[in-house]
Amino acid sequence: MLSPLISNQKIAMLYTVLAVLIFLCLSAFTFNQIEEDAFIYFRAAENIAHGYGYVFSSGEFPLETGSSVLWQAQLVLLSMLPFNIVIMSKLLGAVYGVLCIVLTSHISGRLIKSNWRFWRPYY
Repeated sequence: MLSPLISNQKIAMLYTVLAVLIFLCLSAFTFNQIEEDAFIYFRAAENIAHGYGYVFSSGEFPLETGSSVLWQAQLVLLSMLPFNIVIMSKLLGAVYGVLCIVLTSHISGRLIKSNWRFWRPYY
């Protein structure tokens, strides 16, 4: 039996924080690895930022280099900053991962009505 001092909300918050910490540890562990397809996005983003348009190589015809226009637009903005686009995209991905865990935890706590309340957050 749980102590009356520990509420279901605190336990749910603990599970959410634990999930975020595990995600961040795994992200840090795999930080030096990157899929080669990501460099297609990076190159197109740099070409757009330098004014060449949505092309893979400058002077060529425009072509679709990826399936996510929103991610491509964010990479264009990142490539305009004086930072490494590869590192910035990894950090942005980690931020989005943490947001997904927290929002999923919060939404599940509001949708699931169960006797197992300590498994889900209820903020």
